[in-house]
Amino acid sequence: MNLMNMMMAVLWVLMMTIFRISLLCFFLLILSYEAYPKTVIIKVKGTDVSFTDAEAQIESYKIIRSDAWRSYNISGRNEDDLQKCWNHFIVNKKLNFSIKNSELRIFQVNQSSIEYEYTYDPKKINIKGSSKTNYLKFCDLKINDKDKDDISSETIRLDFEEDL
Repeated sequence: MNLMNMMMAVLWVLMMTIFRISLLCFFLLILSYEAYPKTVIIKVKGTDVSFTDAEAQIESYKIIRSDAWRSYNISGRNEDDLQKCWNHFIVNKKLNFSIKNSELRIFQVNQSSIEYEYTYDPKKINIKGSSKTNYLKFCDLKINDKDKDDISSETIRLDFEEDL
């Protein structure tokens, strides 16, 4: 009977260990979950696929340009403030973007329009012509300059170097 009790104890410890590891994996999965990759529906008026494809491609570039700051992996700051700062930061700047593993495909065809589904991961956007450091400097200066609505290019001079 003593051997039976030992086996029951071993099985109990094994079961509890598997349960704890499963619970830990579940919580780590929840904590690491982000809404990436993102999916955006782009509605383009018209039924000529060659025209709507080009229009959807242009819209996807606008989406990438607008969301590119997310590739810097900035934590601890308000996302709305970072987005507003990015919108000011990219004005009149030549920034080249590239992205990996994005997909633009026809989602639904209607009588007067075609809807496209654009799936991408903002963290896979590569920005050439700026760096995370320059962007954060600009944002810090923008926050410190609350009296003015806009920061002109004459006010701030930043060096835009490729940060790879």
